[in-house]
Amino acid sequence: MARTKKYNEAEVAEKAMNLFWKNGYGNTSMQMLEKEMGINKFSIYSSFGNKDGLFLKSLDCYKSRLFVLIDKLVKSTEAIPAIKAYFYDFVDFTRDTKNGKGCLVTNTANEIGLESE
Repeated sequence: MARTKKYNEAEVAEKAMNLFWKNGYGNTSMQMLEKEMGINKFSIYSSFGNKDGLFLKSLDCYKSRLFVLIDKLVKSTEAIPAIKAYFYDFVDFTRDTKNGKGCLVTNTANEIGLESE
């Protein structure tokens, strides 16, 4: 009989997202993820497969949060105020995560780009 999970996957994925965002993929260890997420490696592997799977789930979490901002921009009827609001909202979004480190996707692309050279 399978055990009942004592954690919410979306919540722990968001915690992982913040850690990856803060440290980058390469500098984030499984031990750091365990501590931040409050679950053990077995639970991480069981829910997400491996560090790569968890990172992909973290990117999904980021995308979901970002699409809320983009949707607001798309639905706006005034272009210039909407664009300004988008950037202010994005800054607020990065402050909410306490990272203040720009875009997770851009940071990841820069990290991966450096590794491939």
